[in-house]
Amino acid sequence: MLYFLSYVVCYIFLVLFCGLKVKGKENIPKKGSFIIASNHTSYFDPPVLAIGCFPRIINFVGKEELFKVKFLRWYFSKAGCIPLKRNYSDFRAIKLCIRKLKEGSVLAIFPEGERSVDGKIGEGQPGVGFLAAKTAVPVVPAYIFGTNKLLPKGAKKIKITKIFLIFGKPLYFDSKKDKDYVKISDTIMQAIKNLADNLS
Repeated sequence: MLYFLSYVVCYIFLVLFCGLKVKGKENIPKKGSFIIASNHTSYFDPPVLAIGCFPRIINFVGKEELFKVKFLRWYFSKAGCIPLKRNYSDFRAIKLCIRKLKEGSVLAIFPEGERSVDGKIGEGQPGVGFLAAKTAVPVVPAYIFGTNKLLPKGAKKIKITKIFLIFGKPLYFDSKKDKDYVKISDTIMQAIKNLADNLS
């Protein structure tokens, strides 16, 4: 219920006021589990992905710091978010992500691990490569443009601007053959960069 209420509120703001445009929605699997891997520049990125992926419901992976505030901990937990301890291997979070994917859920990950300050796409962490290889679910690359101006990292005010979201074709990895998690992550990040190039 909370997820759908949040969806409606974000839809009104992002679509009606910011003119959110979504391309490549045909690349979103209609059933079964998959991973969405996207660039990350703003706290508005998760709701943008949620709108673009609807009616599929997304489980987001977010930094553990967000769960330290009592209200946010309650909200994110109810919304199906998974806390992740950054800067070292969080096996509890990884196991939960794998379980969600095996149950048929959709998992959204920001492979860079943190928001970009200048809006440029950075290097991806091997975590997304590990999940892609271990679960062998499709990985849908996504590129978000405009949220870095709407609410960039460090900003205290929202600036209304146009937002674009594009989904790429799913990437597939073989759990028996693909063992180089860094290489897989690099492949996913390159797919995101290709989407950015096509959008410009």
